[in-house]
Amino acid sequence: MVIAVLPARWLSRHVGDAERARHLNVLVSSVGVLAALAVSGADALPGTCLFQLLAGHPCPFCGMTHAVSAAVLGHLHESWSLHPVGPFVFAVLVVQLPLRAAALARWIDLRWRRVASLERAVAAAIVAGCLAVFVVRWS
Repeated sequence: MVIAVLPARWLSRHVGDAERARHLNVLVSSVGVLAALAVSGADALPGTCLFQLLAGHPCPFCGMTHAVSAAVLGHLHESWSLHPVGPFVFAVLVVQLPLRAAALARWIDLRWRRVASLERAVAAAIVAGCLAVFVVRWS
């Protein structure tokens, strides 16, 4: 799952090549997301699902941010109860840290083309899991 928030052109200029820029982008973004969720805590987060406001019932991803935040704080049971896919998303974010750092340090050869298909599969599994939870909860 690729979480990238920094401009790719800016990173390429500072890092030197596009491959390393992508890894740095994912690393910085993952650290930022985990840090923000650790600082705010699940209770401090507002419930702002636009789908729920418009449709009147939760979307497949409702509770995901709170679930990941609870997992960051070590409350895995609470995370699971908020959204069963939340601990998996947390694990994906945590795995990004050493993996991308090792790729940046050139300890491992992690070509973007090789990783892209795995990232698409992980993203598809997360979406499928969220849809399955949605169907089970609201059927």
